[in-house]
This record gives sequence, structure tokens and C-alpha cells, in this order.
Amino acid sequence: MNNTSVTKKQQASGGVTNLDADDLLDLKNAVPASVRKNGKYYLSSSVLAIVQKLKGTDGQYIWKESPSDSQPGTIWGRPYELVDSMPE
Repeated sequence: MNNTSVTKKQQASGGVTNLDADDLLDLKNAVPASVRKNGKYYLSSSVLAIVQKLKGTDGQYIWKESPSDSQPGTIWGRPYELVDSMPE
């Protein structure tokens, strides 16, 4: 979070409780295409609880549960990782 070479995106207006699906898609697309294919979301458990409720314009949830233990769950098709030290 403090690495100056990492692309940063301003948090949703009003904080994480106002986070919407577009914010996460904007975040994904803010990463250079050359590294996006290997990208991953890093978030706390409390933020994941908010993300799990978000839907895209098609009315479908953007968070997908892992179909098996060998496949990661995804947000907008990208894997995520829970990190306890991430801000709530």
C-alpha cells in the first residue's frame, strides 16, 4: 500500500460503505493492461462482505464463489485474497 510504483485509485466517495460495482471495475481497469491479466484484489473480510452484495448492470453479483477448493473466488473475473492487515 505504500509502494510508490503501484497504481493507486482513490477510494469510493463516502468510503467503503458507498462502494459499488463500478468502483471495482474502475480499479481493475486502472491497472496497466500488461499486468492486469495477473492482477488480484486484496481486501479485508469486512470489505469482502460488502463486495459480496454488489451487482453489475446485468443484475448479477460480481463476486463469484469458488466452484471448488482448487479454484479461487473472483471479483469481475479476477481472484481476490483476504488480508487481515488491509483497512476495514
